[in-house]
Amino acid sequence: MIMLQTETKYGLFSYFPKDDIGQRIAKGEFWDDHYKPWLDKLTSQLVFVDVGANIGFFTVYAAMRGAWVWAFEASPEVFGVLKSNVELNNLEVRTRLENVAL
Repeated sequence: MIMLQTETKYGLFSYFPKDDIGQRIAKGEFWDDHYKPWLDKLTSQLVFVDVGANIGFFTVYAAMRGAWVWAFEASPEVFGVLKSNVELNNLEVRTRLENVAL
């Protein structure tokens, strides 16, 4: 499948061309603004669990804030994009990714 890639102030992301989340990220928007105040409080002392991580916007943002992240994504195809986005941002050490449904 064709993938697009965008660099934003929130990180580097690959996404599917017709994906709403990816399109909004590419426009420089913060995906789901009402979570930002909570995510901005994350520190290296905390663990963030991202259930239904999708392409990993929150996973990447939380790990960049210093949190340890456990991300779960059920779709194998979307999980591949999540994994790629973690790698593009060099966050493998701070993240644990699981391709399972919860």
